[in-house]
Amino acid sequence: MPVIIGAVIVLVMLGLLGWLAWISIQSILQGRVLRRALALPQLKDNIDRVVSVHGAPEPAGPAYGPMGFPVLWYRKKYQEYHRSGKHGSWRTIDSEERTNEFFLNFPDGGRVRVMDKPTEVQGMQTRTDKASMWSNQRTVYEWLPISPGITVMGKLALSDTGATLTPDGKLGFLFSTHTPGGAAAIEIAKGIFGLLLVLGALVFGLILAFSADFQ
Repeated sequence: MPVIIGAVIVLVMLGLLGWLAWISIQSILQGRVLRRALALPQLKDNIDRVVSVHGAPEPAGPAYGPMGFPVLWYRKKYQEYHRSGKHGSWRTIDSEERTNEFFLNFPDGGRVRVMDKPTEVQGMQTRTDKASMWSNQRTVYEWLPISPGITVMGKLALSDTGATLTPDGKLGFLFSTHTPGGAAAIEIAKGIFGLLLVLGALVFGLILAFSADFQ
């Protein structure tokens, strides 16, 4: 029985490490795309590809969030505090998320439409509201402000309404208040750090395995 339990634990740990490795590789791939932000003339040659675009955001309509001021994207999370023994944590019991449709305008004219929810947001702002200091309920607000420049990474699609950036099944849909270079640096650093953690965990596991064999 202990052997079976040990095998299950090893399989779970390997699964977690595999998941972390994939997330890390995904971040590095995102960084490569972000480093090569497209200019307007390059759009027609990159249809149905994952690309990044940097431009000045322009809301397509009313862009107010739950805080009462204009935003490009927001998420509102309702959380409760749950205690288990001596430890406790905040758990999200309900949430509300929305992207206010906007356009990314190129400096020399032309634009790309964005209207789907992101899978990742860099540079978001947050605020937490509680009824009182001792309340076990709170509301967490996260939003992307309307900045002079926004970087968006996603799959480029072309329709009768023009060019649109949409989520990609593998690399996701990223919004960032940083320049393409800054956004790429963040993702590549995350990826490298994650892979180093995976490598360190594997080396530590091998050391423990060899130590057990020699005992």
